[in-house]
Amino acid sequence: MKWTDEQKQLLIKNRYLSLDEQLKLFSNLTKNGLTCQRKKLGINNKWTPEEDNILINNKDKSYDELANIIHHSRVAIRGRVGVLRSKGLVINTSDNLLRWTDKEIRIFNEKVQNVTLIELCKLLPNRTVGAIKCRCVQTQKFPIPNLVIRCSGKKLSSFSWI
Repeated sequence: MKWTDEQKQLLIKNRYLSLDEQLKLFSNLTKNGLTCQRKKLGINNKWTPEEDNILINNKDKSYDELANIIHHSRVAIRGRVGVLRSKGLVINTSDNLLRWTDKEIRIFNEKVQNVTLIELCKLLPNRTVGAIKCRCVQTQKFPIPNLVIRCSGKKLSSFSWI
């Protein structure tokens, strides 16, 4: 496919969207086609010193607030804060970044014993699998087990976290 100048500009303008969100803008493309064009245009989502400074100077903001400022995903911001913290550049972050919201707690308490861990992860997209498992242990509430896995007639697991 030959890219028009308008399509290239649209891609450049929306370079901070995730690859899946960009694919929605170009419905006739594959991920490989879109990735190839991004490389040709020099589009990458590398962190700039300016973005690092925003993270360093806005320690009191939540990941969601930071995502609105610098146009990286919440997950990408959390990872970058970890990198900066390991370099000693981000010493403290607000408890708001780690604290569960009232909505997340409500969803967890209502659903945890009625769904699998995979389903719970989908209901709590801003929480990692590890954070959800930790909350399960803390509250002593666990998701329903997944199917029993069998291999050559031998039972491998009666309960699986995933």
